[in-house]
Amino acid sequence: LFHASSPDLNEEIFYLVNLPIDRNDLIITNRQFNKIGTITNSGILLTSEEWKSSIIRTNKSIFDEFEISLSAISKEINGKEIQTPIRYQRILPTAFID
Repeated sequence: LFHASSPDLNEEIFYLVNLPIDRNDLIITNRQFNKIGTITNSGILLTSEEWKSSIIRTNKSIFDEFEISLSAISKEINGKEIQTPIRYQRILPTAFID
């Protein structure tokens, strides 16, 4: 779906995801159904490791296609950050088994 990388070992890559406002049934989990990511003012921030195992699920069995926005953020040790342009992607959710 989306992958970012950096040759600089002192950089960390994060992924910023925004789910549709009108879809409160959507959650981001890992393969073990645990919620992942940190909610920020800008969206849901995932580490590279979280991103690798992330699945967007519906907890109300609403399987309609929806659009997310996502971008990668590179953070350096010195505090500098750079963000990729926002990408929009239409996807379908997976079921959440509680």
